[in-house]
Amino acid sequence: MSRSPFAAYPLIKDDLVRLCIKLMAIPPCQSWIHESVVARFIGLPIGNEYGQSESLTALLACLKKGYGGDIKRGTRMSTEHDPIQLENEKNDSGVSYQMWGKKEPFTRGKDSTVPLMRRPRWFKFGDNDIPEIGQQMDIVNELIGNRGPSSLNDDDPTITVYAARRRKKFYLNLYKGQEQDSVTYRNYDVPAIAAKHLWLWPEMKMKSHRIRHRSFSPEDLLVIEADFRLMIVSSNILGRGGKLILQDNALRPACNTRESRTPVVIGISPTQMPTVDRLTPPSPAATQHSPTPRSTDGSTTFPDALRLEFIKCTDDGTILWDMISELASLELLFQLVTTGDCSWDVLEDEMLTKGVDLPSNFQPIEVCSMTKTNLSNARRNINIARNDLMEHMGEEFFKPKHGELLFQWLRDGKGYSEGRRVEANNFTINPSSRARQLSIIAAWKIRHIFFCIQ
Repeated sequence: MSRSPFAAYPLIKDDLVRLCIKLMAIPPCQSWIHESVVARFIGLPIGNEYGQSESLTALLACLKKGYGGDIKRGTRMSTEHDPIQLENEKNDSGVSYQMWGKKEPFTRGKDSTVPLMRRPRWFKFGDNDIPEIGQQMDIVNELIGNRGPSSLNDDDPTITVYAARRRKKFYLNLYKGQEQDSVTYRNYDVPAIAAKHLWLWPEMKMKSHRIRHRSFSPEDLLVIEADFRLMIVSSNILGRGGKLILQDNALRPACNTRESRTPVVIGISPTQMPTVDRLTPPSPAATQHSPTPRSTDGSTTFPDALRLEFIKCTDDGTILWDMISELASLELLFQLVTTGDCSWDVLEDEMLTKGVDLPSNFQPIEVCSMTKTNLSNARRNINIARNDLMEHMGEEFFKPKHGELLFQWLRDGKGYSEGRRVEANNFTINPSSRARQLSIIAAWKIRHIFFCIQ
């Protein structure tokens, strides 16, 4: 194996000028770009012996000298650029690179079976300030569910086990733009990660300190999701399945639905590598699907946010604790609609009176367009999700009483954790005088104490 940086020069000699122009003309990007993604974008060739990584090495060596090849052998070609040292970030071209991470395998030529092992190069395009590569990889690891210490903090894992499982399952749907299949990911995970790294978007402000989908404006969320897609692709997480395209003079991820056939190993610490979770057989409730409502008395469109797969609080036998409050909010909302005779415009006040926030992904006004069939199906899905949650809780947790709503159960549990204990309702209001009086149960217990305890 040749150690010369010009070893793959014959592959790029005839197309040297075009490749140099295409590399140097890449527009500014807000993310560091892995060298494999750059090589695919500019279309570096693959030979029998050398691959795209070695072709890129030869191209960078030519740019550093301003030419490639040898005059005596008649192979010399000019890059039509002044000599540029791209490893120096302060060069005047606006393009630079640096080595980062541990060694990883790079595919060589078509006749080679042993990969090339070395540290990857990460490219920066433009003079803008962008996050460090380690910070970018922390964000990407959170997006794809890689559970491990961050590159800046080695003390604790960055995300919980159940959140990691959900993100591993749905991040590809976000990349592919499959909105219906990524509702849970977009409503819970994207806002949580964005709130943690809000410094990336200094012009954005959250409407409340509560981390939820509703805390961001729809326009800001679209920008955040686009930036996250770009990070996923530019970090080479998708391998050959992730490509960048030039659109409106800016780099955009190509939403290619073909996934990489070879696993990509990013050069980070071993604790940051993806963990393979042992799957458990799905419970019977997990195989149920939301009914497709049919009706003739109005719109038959059933809101995606109310489908069973999007409101369930379990995944592969794991309880998703951060989704229980959303289910509790939906349960109370439809309880008020169907039994409390509340119109949509007073639902928020009624729920806030009870100390419950509105659902993050369903607006009360949407109730107006729902038919009776859809309302019934929504309550059915909520009840199925609740029963599924109770089945997964087993005997180790206290459960809601019969007829007790989830928000009441959560309130009691949080109060107990804060040191409050269950308060006895010893008094009631006299319907005639409106004065406080002992309840029948309290009066009976006091009578029992007086006459039965000596």
